[in-house]
Amino acid sequence: MAAILIRAAAVLVLLGGVGAWFIRAPQPAVVLRAPAPVDILMAAQQADGGWSADTQHLRSRYDVSVTALALLALMRADPVPLEGPHAAAIRAGVTHLMRQQQADGRFGEDFSGAGFTQYLAGMAVQSAAKLADADPAWSLAAARAKPHLPTAMQMTKLNSNLANPGTFPERWADAGGPVAHAAIQMLAR
Repeated sequence: MAAILIRAAAVLVLLGGVGAWFIRAPQPAVVLRAPAPVDILMAAQQADGGWSADTQHLRSRYDVSVTALALLALMRADPVPLEGPHAAAIRAGVTHLMRQQQADGRFGEDFSGAGFTQYLAGMAVQSAAKLADADPAWSLAAARAKPHLPTAMQMTKLNSNLANPGTFPERWADAGGPVAHAAIQMLAR
């Protein structure tokens, strides 16, 4: 009888171990968080210092605007932008914008959105030129861009959009792709 009890106990222990293998404590769910807008901007910066409106470069005419918008967002993200964690990205981005500036001070190619491109690129270069430790060449680029900024009335409306990024028309953000959306999110904070 003792042998039967020992065998029965061994079977129960074995079944209990197998049962425990099947019935595990629930594992905590893996929570994926969306990348922060600044992470999106930093990951999307191109080797040439600019940002692209999309990954396939199908909307390259918007790249100057998207680069300017990304720069404005990064400069606003840090109290001392040229000493913070994004300083190298800012410097590379401004250098890229300056390479896109024509001799007459205009930025990028001429297309239906060229006025908005001039506005954003001009504002980005002017903002960069005002930073402590700014490259003196940035002031020259800002001065060349100034005559090509939109009219005072247009500037008021565009500055309102920049001050209140939630008012950017959705089509502007969509044209600029994920980088524009991330930059606008950062500016809205």
